[in-house]
Amino acid sequence: MDNLRFYSHLKDNGVWTRNANEVRLNFDCSNFNDPVNINSYNEPIPAATKDLAGVQTAADKKLFDSIPGGIVSNITSSKADGSLKDKNVVRLKIENYNRYNTENQSVLPEYKKVYWEVTLPSASAEQAGTISADMFNKLNSGLNGDITNALNEAKAYTDAAKTALNKLITDEAAARQAADKVIQDNLNAHIGNTSNPHKVTKAQVGLSNVQNLAPADMPVSTAQATAIADAKAAGTKAQTDLNTHANRKDNPHNRYVQRNGSYQDNREL
Repeated sequence: MDNLRFYSHLKDNGVWTRNANEVRLNFDCSNFNDPVNINSYNEPIPAATKDLAGVQTAADKKLFDSIPGGIVSNITSSKADGSLKDKNVVRLKIENYNRYNTENQSVLPEYKKVYWEVTLPSASAEQAGTISADMFNKLNSGLNGDITNALNEAKAYTDAAKTALNKLITDEAAARQAADKVIQDNLNAHIGNTSNPHKVTKAQVGLSNVQNLAPADMPVSTAQATAIADAKAAGTKAQTDLNTHANRKDNPHNRYVQRNGSYQDNREL
């Protein structure tokens, strides 16, 4: 120990002091040649770096604790990784940066990249989930069949309804046409009936107020009598004029003309 010039020891009370930014070590130091003179020191412990351990500030500790324990960096499905293909379940590969040691539940000083696979849960009556390829094919096939059957049933029902409606319209038109013909025939027969089908009486038309005279005995008004007389006088005059004209011998129609001392027929000229 002759090569040692100094000796030191940590203080029994208050080995270190610290605040939010640093940790200081408290110790005493003296020279072997002069052990009576003791010097006290309060030196900071160096801060941690990426290469060396050291003190971590309170702010860095708070920030570190706020960082998630695991960060998912990538999710791979069977489209990218054929080894994940499965007809019964959906498998995914998770790439994760983790800073927890799952073996002893401790916090790692830095993130460590790990891979793990997960299988998504299958669908149930209460929860959504995945279905197998076989179940998908069954559902798809069954659904297509149900849709086809439903469409066929709907078409059959529509066709039947259309046929029934067309028949109803045709029957109604024929019945109406037949009824209209009966009405028209009855109307024509009634119109052509001259045997007093309405049983009208003399009293209803007021025949009791009319004289029952022959046509020759029916009275005429003064105007009618005057018109009759004028017509008769005109007829008499016309007959007289006709008779007079018929009895004329003086060549009234100028049929013959005198020419060169003799009469000639106009029709021959």
